[in-house]
Amino acid sequence: MKTLEALALELYIPPYAIAQVHAGLRVVDRAFAWLERGIEEHAVHLAIPPTEPKWDVLRGESAVRRLAAPVRAAVYEFLRSGGGGEGA
Repeated sequence: MKTLEALALELYIPPYAIAQVHAGLRVVDRAFAWLERGIEEHAVHLAIPPTEPKWDVLRGESAVRRLAAPVRAAVYEFLRSGGGGEGA
């Protein structure tokens, strides 16, 4: 992971992809940190609802509550929706 994150400083790696790796490793805090970064960047990958089981580790509401208030609602909707939310 350190290599991937170091590479992300030099090359663009979608925050969604790095979050996905952290989620697979069950490193929830880092996964949410990268999802926050993706939201801040308006990453296009976050427009696709994550319905795959690989995101299950992040679906717990207690984990979502740890996010900052403005981002929490967006990530919660992203993880819980099956639709595109507002503007979709």
